[in-house]
This record gives sequence, structure tokens and C-alpha cells, in this order.
Amino acid sequence: MSEKNRDLIWVFGFLVVLVIVPLVMTWGLGGGYMPGMMGMMGFGWGFMVFVPIGFLVLIASGVFLLVTESKGTSRSASTHGRALDILKERYAKGEITRAQFLPMKKELEQ
Repeated sequence: MSEKNRDLIWVFGFLVVLVIVPLVMTWGLGGGYMPGMMGMMGFGWGFMVFVPIGFLVLIASGVFLLVTESKGTSRSASTHGRALDILKERYAKGEITRAQFLPMKKELEQ
């Protein structure tokens, strides 16, 4: 299993817990659902549980994006280093001249 898939499974599991626990506490084991004040009126109160869930989903997705972005930058840095290594190898083998090597190296180091 790849690292990306493992991260997605963790985030999905976290989101499931964030959704199921409040729903169970609101409508199930936590005392049941009573619409409105003392059971009179107020159909819309049932949707109030989705406001904190939506907020938590936004936080979790933000954390997920931060984690994946930080991993992406480390990959690109290693790819950048690998490109410079390949350029040095080509210069050492004589495939490119010094006049070709120096501008390419300068471009890669930027």
C-alpha cells in the first residue's frame, strides 16, 4: 500500500469518526432527538449538528493539504538534486562540454 493511500485512509477514518460520533450523541445513545424547545416545533434544530461537523471537516482537510504539500516539496527537492547529479555525470562522461555545463548548472541551482 502506498504512503498516499495510507494517508487517505487515515483522513477518511478521522472524518467518519467526526461525523458518526456527533450523530450518535445527538440522535442515538446521547439522549435522543427532541426537535425544538421541549419537543415543540423547531425542525431546523436538527441541522445544527452539521455546523460543527462542517467546521471540523474544513480543519481536517486543511491539515491534510498541509501534510501532502509538505511531502510534495521534499519530493521536488530530491528530484532537483537528482537532476543536478545527472548533469554532473554527463559532464564527467564527456557527453556535454564545459560551455554547456555551466549555464545548465546555474539554471538548476536557482
